Amino acid sequence: MGLIPQFNQWFVVVGIAATFSVLQWSDQGFAQDTGKLGSLGDETQQHKTPSILKLSLKESIMLALENNLDVQVDKLNKDVRLTDIVFELAKFDSTLGANFNHEQRAFPLNSTIDPITFQETEETPLSQVSGQDFGVDVQKRLQTGADIRVGIENERTDLLFFNHSPGGRLDPEYRSNVSVSIAQPLLRDFGIDINETFINVAKNNMAIEEYVFEGELMELVEDVTDSYWDLVLSIELLKVEQESVRAAQSLLEHNRAQVEAGVLPSIEILVAEADVASREEDVLVMAQTIEDDEDELRRLMNLPHVPLVEKLTVIPVDLPRLTTEQIPLQDAIEMAFQKRPDIKERKRDLTNRGLEVDHAKNQLLPDLSFQGGMGLFGLGEDFGDDLNGVRNVDSFHYQAGLVLSVPLGNRSAKSTYNKRRIEAETALLTLKNLELDITVEVKKALRDINTDLKRIKVAQLSTKLAQRKAKEEEQRYKAGLSTSHDVLMFQRDLAEAQGREIEAIIDFNKALVYAQHVLGTILEDADITMA
Repeated sequence: MGLIPQFNQWFVVVGIAATFSVLQWSDQGFAQDTGKLGSLGDETQQHKTPSILKLSLKESIMLALENNLDVQVDKLNKDVRLTDIVFELAKFDSTLGANFNHEQRAFPLNSTIDPITFQETEETPLSQVSGQDFGVDVQKRLQTGADIRVGIENERTDLLFFNHSPGGRLDPEYRSNVSVSIAQPLLRDFGIDINETFINVAKNNMAIEEYVFEGELMELVEDVTDSYWDLVLSIELLKVEQESVRAAQSLLEHNRAQVEAGVLPSIEILVAEADVASREEDVLVMAQTIEDDEDELRRLMNLPHVPLVEKLTVIPVDLPRLTTEQIPLQDAIEMAFQKRPDIKERKRDLTNRGLEVDHAKNQLLPDLSFQGGMGLFGLGEDFGDDLNGVRNVDSFHYQAGLVLSVPLGNRSAKSTYNKRRIEAETALLTLKNLELDITVEVKKALRDINTDLKRIKVAQLSTKLAQRKAKEEEQRYKAGLSTSHDVLMFQRDLAEAQGREIEAIIDFNKALVYAQHVLGTILEDADITMA
């Protein structure tokens, strides 16, 4: 990714490299080991806890992506969205149904004629009906909104006649019915687009969750990178503070020798001792800052088998970048609009709002449905016989018609439609507002990089001047033309100048990763691909 204007780059690069050589950027103190760690996993297998861990920036990012708990939570959220899609698709699954019923009734006939012998009787005959029926059907809803049912039903009926004891029996009757029915909405809930609304919403929500996950990864990469460079900064500032202490101690020893020789008053020893103590305090504070930065980086990486409570010295091995290339502002804004996951997320959400508005608008229509069905009957002396009778197409039934339902007032549907329409308008405004935010962020990111590059150049010059002033002041002091206070002051000026230069370099690298995040290229630039 290119982001910085190319002005005097060679001058800046050479100057910064020289400065870091003076500060011993890669000296042995930075890379001292108490036990070299080649692989964290190998050490774990050997049941040893590493005391030192050397890491490149790339390795730090990969460990964080693999072990960070927030990333694991986001992966679970993606799985939840996948179940939402399955839930909506399940509404169109087929349903298998079965039923069985047994019925028995006994009642008097309204005639004294025996239905079996056709003889008149003194008592009113009784009739008993015994029946069993069972059926199997399959129902399914189609994407058009139609409900289809295919079923088969079979019924057996036994009829008996008796007075006070069982009498005659008619042969059992078997009836079968094979039928198909359909109910198709013609206005409300009609059409594939309407009936697949919530499937498409669920799919878009899955895509939105992917964009959210990508955004979380981008934030994690930026956080790890910032923490990595914060640790580098603290280590280098500690070196500056330690060098400052050595310079003050050297002056203290010189003053003691001069006081013993009677050349300087004893107050010069007190001045030097006070400054040494102050600088040693700065060293202690910076050492604590290093431990704090190590803990933050370890928290993000969540190293396996190395609990955060255990002592672990993290040594960064990468040097900061010092150059980059220029990219025009308009191209940067267009790139951000194209690549950033948050704007993709807002666009998908706007699409969902549009789908919900269309569905809610459809619900304002009357409920007009076509309902129809047809079937064949069979009659026989047993179960197989009546099924064979179904083949006789002369015994059939069919029906067709329209059913209309018009809700009076329809306030519920109107309220839902107005709500969905307002939500869609809100989503559109949110998208436009995000575009404004992105534009501001891109402009700021480019300005930060340009400013930090200029800071490096100015800090480099300031360091060189501070070095010259400190050296000349020491020569004046040895010649008796200056005081310990003045020498110590110039030494502090030098340490502050060196610290500002290091801070400018680190800020420049943090500005680079911030710009990568703002443009949406941070994962691509780190060679990370979304699975």
